[in-house]
Amino acid sequence: NGLEPNVNITKTEKISKAVLPVFFDKADACIVTNSGLSTMIELNPQIGRKFRIIMKSPPLIPAILCFRKNFDSPQKEKILTAFRELHTNLSGQQVLTIFQSEALVEVEKKELSTTRNFVLEARKIP
Repeated sequence: NGLEPNVNITKTEKISKAVLPVFFDKADACIVTNSGLSTMIELNPQIGRKFRIIMKSPPLIPAILCFRKNFDSPQKEKILTAFRELHTNLSGQQVLTIFQSEALVEVEKKELSTTRNFVLEARKIP
């Protein structure tokens, strides 16, 4: 993995289990989402004073919705319109809030390359 032999990497699903060891000087660094770190700082403002962001990933696409290539339905355009307009009504905004998103937008396949490459590199981490 290109790291020094004495480097120890621990994976955890909980933001607190990544952040708190760094906060209490039990670990040197952690990788967390911006929203996760913001939540931890809200809960404990001292974290914000002690932490320094040393690297940020490029902007990533957090989720995708796809149709199969041969999807041919009279409902397809209605589905696309509903997704495009999700942010314009209260129930749609609530769904987007759950997914920590502001809106759904259409993108070309080539626009997924940064996110795809990031995920492929992350999978290489032991």
